[in-house]
Order: sequence, then C-alpha cells, then structure tokens
Amino acid sequence: MIICNDIKKLELHTKALKKIYDNSKYVIINSDINIEQNCLIGSKKNIITYGMNQKATITLSSINENKLLISIQRNIENIKGEKIEVCENILEIENEHSTKINDMLAIFATYSIYT
Repeated sequence: MIICNDIKKLELHTKALKKIYDNSKYVIINSDINIEQNCLIGSKKNIITYGMNQKATITLSSINENKLLISIQRNIENIKGEKIEVCENILEIENEHSTKINDMLAIFATYSIYT
C-alpha cells in the first residue's frame, strides 16, 4: 500500500516509490496535492483518493464539534474482495486532532480496506 501525502517526499523518492507501486495492491493518494498521476491511468491497482474536494473517493462531508462526517463517494474493494458501497460514516475525534483532517481521511481509507 502507498499513501502519498507530501509532494516533496514524493519527488525525492520517485524511484523507490515506483518499485513500491509496482508491488502494491492499493494506492491511497491525497487528491488535494498537485502531483503527476499519469502512472495511475490504466492501472489495475485499487486507487483510493482522499481529500477535501468533491472528486475524491473519500472526502469530508461535514465537521461538527468533535465529529467528522466522512463520505465514501465510490465503491471500494477491501482486501477480502468485498465491496464497500457508497456511504457516510461518523468519526468522533478529540479537539487536538481537528486540524489534521487529511491525516484522518488517509487513516480512514486505510482502515476501510482492512475491515
């Protein structure tokens, strides 16, 4: 599994990431950062995007006090081959974690494919 969240690290480790990508079943990528995604076109990998935009597979629908409403906008296949259908999930968080929304979305994406 690959999680791409930092463009600078991505550029520094392109060769290493390519090798990891070739051996990964899933690619989880932050769709809010501007990166070259041509290598993903036509891929047979399970590509899951997350971010604060409407095109992301997993995005934030709303935030209220200590609760995030996370939306899965496209079906995902988990590691057991089961389909996770479009839905919304409530995630309760503590105040100190409220500024790390993208991290929460990445963790939720990872959790989703392993449950």
